[in-house]
Amino acid sequence: MGSLIKKVTDHRFKMNDDKNLTKKWQKERRKDLIIDNPTTENLKENTPEYIIISFFKYINEENFGTPVNFLPEILKKDNTKGKLAGNVKEWFEGIYNIKIQRIKINDIGSARSDIEVLLNYEYDQIEYQYEEKLTVIYESKGEPENRLVEGGQWVIMHLGGLSSKMKLQRIKI
Repeated sequence: MGSLIKKVTDHRFKMNDDKNLTKKWQKERRKDLIIDNPTTENLKENTPEYIIISFFKYINEENFGTPVNFLPEILKKDNTKGKLAGNVKEWFEGIYNIKIQRIKINDIGSARSDIEVLLNYEYDQIEYQYEEKLTVIYESKGEPENRLVEGGQWVIMHLGGLSSKMKLQRIKI
């Protein structure tokens, strides 16, 4: 019986903490924030936009291992880092010199942001442009969590789909 009371009490404290963090986050919420030519140097670390910029920076450097850290825990759970790095390499194979022209940030919830990216890049030795909305989730221990909770990290959803669209739905510049 004591174990059940402790669980209920712990749950109530967590719910109260979540409510307070959500109120605090709402004061900092960003909507339609546009940044032209963003770089990691002019962005705050551990933000959705920083993760997006870092991801493409590593892809440009042909470093496919580090971007695995930006994948959701559900993908990492049953795969090795090497296998996932191979997937990332395969997804972005043939795409070079990615330049982010603009990002538009919309904080949808305390654990989710949508980032619209306008990309210029080379594919098959031709320059293209592509615009896409990426969903970025804040995870802690593999679960979505309020971005104000310490110890979590941002992950990018549907990256394999992004690379396919970059190859198929591109606009020549």
